[in-house]
Amino acid sequence: MTLVAPVTSSRLSVANSALADLCKPQLVTGVPHSLVASVIGSWRHRLPLGIARHRQETVVRRVEELLAAESFDWVHCEQLQALGGAIEGAVSRLPLVLRAQNIESDLWRASVLRRRGGRLLLPWVRRMARWEGAAVGRAALTLALSAEDGARLRRLSRGAGRVEVQAVPFPADLPPGSRVSGGSDVVLFAGGWWPNRDGATWFVEDGWPEVRRQCSGATLRLFGGARVGGDGIEWSQAPERSDSALAEGSILVVPLRVASGIRMKILEAWSRGVPVVATPVAASGLGATAGVEFLAGETPLEIARELGRLLSDSRLRANLVEAGRKHLQVHHDPSQWADRYLSLAESVVRS
Repeated sequence: MTLVAPVTSSRLSVANSALADLCKPQLVTGVPHSLVASVIGSWRHRLPLGIARHRQETVVRRVEELLAAESFDWVHCEQLQALGGAIEGAVSRLPLVLRAQNIESDLWRASVLRRRGGRLLLPWVRRMARWEGAAVGRAALTLALSAEDGARLRRLSRGAGRVEVQAVPFPADLPPGSRVSGGSDVVLFAGGWWPNRDGATWFVEDGWPEVRRQCSGATLRLFGGARVGGDGIEWSQAPERSDSALAEGSILVVPLRVASGIRMKILEAWSRGVPVVATPVAASGLGATAGVEFLAGETPLEIARELGRLLSDSRLRANLVEAGRKHLQVHHDPSQWADRYLSLAESVVRS
């Protein structure tokens, strides 16, 4: 996704009103390429495989058209992959603000090392790490989502470029979805990127039977990924609206073994009044405390035991929800995000 934002000096002086204009970008998206096409694109454009997979010629052309037709103050790229489509023209002419949603090379490394024969792909990972560090080095400003990610990006770029940490904005009080059943629902998102599928399989096979042993009425509402059946498991396609999954009275479980950046699903669960049980790696980067805003488990059995506690303790569920919403108010307030983003962007334009 490539986002190019025109902002004048006068509009920069009024943060919230400028953000309203900023949120009406010229936006072009596309479907990731197949593996074969990605390999060809990687060789042709001298890009890492994971970047070439998302490079869209329509994005490149559209960015060039916009630059020719209008005057812009900076380019905002949402995620590293956007650079594969924008860097040819816009980035060489205007200050670049890169919002790094995770450390892409670290995700690649952790993912390939969990797969059989994955070490054969480590040269690709090292290439991604070099490209990622160089991208941060040439950006006028890189925004990391957590202090951990910020430190890692500075190491990858060898101190080149400017890296600032800015938590994502998120409202503290959204309504939950309607209760689907009268039972005790545990929600698990298993679709999308590979770590979701890996964590879901790990938990369903080794942890869910223990949850059912503790609470025979519990239901696992599994969204996306491979169709899975079993005792107390209800599988559905990934929902079109997240609030339909995060229903009143449910519990979100996030059993990731590989993660970077932050989990937006945890922020949304807190906002919708849904308590969370997660692995420490899934909650990393949020600055949250296990036992206060969420419950943590390192293994499927530990996760199952924490779910068992929540299923039988309504006061504990309420305390976690209250603490989660307070965390959102303090660290993820949207108005504070707008003010700081525009202040940082102004410093880039003025330099």
